[in-house]
Amino acid sequence: MILYICQTLDGFIAKPDGSIDFLDQFNDLIANSNNDDIKNTYTNFMADIENVVEGYTTYKQLETMGYGEAYKGYNHYVLTNKHRDERNDHVTRFVSFEELKELDLNSASTFLVGGSKVITEAFKQKLVTKLIITQLPIFLGAGIKLFDNVTSEVDMTITNIISDDKFYQVEYKIEYK
Repeated sequence: MILYICQTLDGFIAKPDGSIDFLDQFNDLIANSNNDDIKNTYTNFMADIENVVEGYTTYKQLETMGYGEAYKGYNHYVLTNKHRDERNDHVTRFVSFEELKELDLNSASTFLVGGSKVITEAFKQKLVTKLIITQLPIFLGAGIKLFDNVTSEVDMTITNIISDDKFYQVEYKIEYK
């Protein structure tokens, strides 16, 4: 599974209330980057994705923001233990982490979308095989950290770095000990 995410320079992925509206200011900067690799990084990344695994809280947040069909056309799994009977035309299945592991999805074509709790559990379950982090040139000062109590021992190897005058993105290969 690949975790592709943006974080602020001080390590946050969301504001204290969970909102991600601060990301909007960077969409135009990325779209107008002088580096085509930065400009097209998300589009190129999604071209190789078959499966999207999304945390339930993020799923509901994106629906509220009007992005409920963002993963239409992908095998879309929403992680939840409580909302198993919920139905949505754009969701393949609502699953627990245990069921997700049983699905044995191709990790190289599976995109993990979620907050700190989902990310922590995915590392605990040793499901993340690649990490792609785009550093945003902003400090939030408070909020939800990208990593919160990740206790899995991992070796990370940098496999790619791209940058322009505003952003840099680092890609890591993950190996669990």
